[in-house]
Amino acid sequence: MIKFGKKSKDILDVKSGFITDNLELFNWQKKLFKIYLKQPKRSKCKNCEKKLKGLKFKKLNVLYILCKNCDHLNGLYDDTKYLSKKFDQTSEQKTYSKIYVENKRKDYKKRN
Repeated sequence: MIKFGKKSKDILDVKSGFITDNLELFNWQKKLFKIYLKQPKRSKCKNCEKKLKGLKFKKLNVLYILCKNCDHLNGLYDDTKYLSKKFDQTSEQKTYSKIYVENKRKDYKKRN
């Protein structure tokens, strides 16, 4: 029998930060969602620009709509410049991104 894949230990070594930092990352995400929920509602699909209709579901109090026309998954609220600035320029995200990028090369080598 031939097996494919990596040892679990290698993956745990690479992804352990997601486990240990989960609560902190989750709380950061909830702060961003609060800002997102205050943006204007989206009326058109972000992908096909047709009137937004389709199946809806909610995750962490954020409503999502699967476009009936093109199947693109849309958040109910628009991506405003203010929102983009908050998502892309928070000090928490800069720190997280920096750590992730710095560790990326080392982690990639561990996985090979």
